[in-house]
Amino acid sequence: MIAHRTALLATLKLLLAAPLASFFNVSVIGVAVALPLTLHVLVTNMHAVVGRIPTTTEATIFLKPSATPSETMRLEKQLKSHPEIAKVQVVDRAIALKEISQRSGIGELVGNLGENPLPDSILIELKQAGALELVLATIRKDPAVDEVEADSAWARRFSSIVDLGERTTRLLAGLLLLTLALVTANTVRLQILTRRDEIEVSKLIGATDHFIRRPFLYFSALQGGMGALLGWGIVLWVVAELNPPLEQFAQLYGETYRLSTPSLEAVATVFAGALVASLLGALFAVRRHLRQLDAA
Repeated sequence: MIAHRTALLATLKLLLAAPLASFFNVSVIGVAVALPLTLHVLVTNMHAVVGRIPTTTEATIFLKPSATPSETMRLEKQLKSHPEIAKVQVVDRAIALKEISQRSGIGELVGNLGENPLPDSILIELKQAGALELVLATIRKDPAVDEVEADSAWARRFSSIVDLGERTTRLLAGLLLLTLALVTANTVRLQILTRRDEIEVSKLIGATDHFIRRPFLYFSALQGGMGALLGWGIVLWVVAELNPPLEQFAQLYGETYRLSTPSLEAVATVFAGALVASLLGALFAVRRHLRQLDAA
């Protein structure tokens, strides 16, 4: 217990001996922690948005302008007999143009077109969303079909982007933890070099490697913990700054949305990662330089 108290006092002495350098080291760790944690917050919130998007089973089939009424009837009959399709509705091009002119208030402009530019279309609704792509792939091969639009396509693309962001966050977190370990190792190396004479005298009077190593490990752990807390504070500040404009943007679409702060599990994981990376970097540096001192 006395040895640990002595090591802790030595650690505080190391921090206070160079306050500006300690501040910069803690700031570097804080930024390194804040970057992946901020990305994690954004990805987690985007996952929540994706979860709120209903999985649609609807699609619109646009027929070719050259499609004849008989081809339309044939395709309608074929779709109605499909086991995965629950509902089929044919939309005549004339009716579609009339609805557009009534809803948009451009009836006069539509009347001057002369020729209806809209194609005939068929609305379908599937029994389950999982069969959507397979059914649409078959429909696209029909000679009367020009284009098929699935309402959920953009949602799937957005979900893929979110998954990519999640993987990028993990890779970035790993790289930054490696950088943190290297920065800590370099900091400890400089501390050892400045206290070389003190360490040599301590070894001459019988100090063990564990006794010499302990203050540097405490120093790294304390510095890593302070940096993790600073990183958490940076993320909370970023979330607080982004929420007001995000709420205003959501209100334009009649929605209410706020970024949630990182969960305690995520904060604990980042805190533990910063501590482990700092300790590993310090342990590597101390062992290497103590071996050099023993060999000298």
